[in-house]
Amino acid sequence: MIVFLHEVYVAARLGVRRKRLVICDVLTYNEIEPDRGQTRYADYPAGALDPATQPAFEAHVHEHPLVTHYRASGSGEPVMISDFLSQQRFHRLGGGTG
Repeated sequence: MIVFLHEVYVAARLGVRRKRLVICDVLTYNEIEPDRGQTRYADYPAGALDPATQPAFEAHVHEHPLVTHYRASGSGEPVMISDFLSQQRFHRLGGGTG
């Protein structure tokens, strides 16, 4: 998992599309520190995420189902948003998290 995350991070930071990892239109690497209210991300293609949405995301990051799961469980297992919420329910969260 660590190698996978590193490859996603490198691909996003360098703008290299790594199709052997995931076939996608947008690739992101995210670091979230909810206790400090800070988030960082790298996206590919660059500019795929609107930086103007970042303050709203940071204000509502505590609502994000993956952040909630990892804080409550202490687990490092890979999970998907769909493991917890339907797409419709996820898009109803505040702060543009969906």
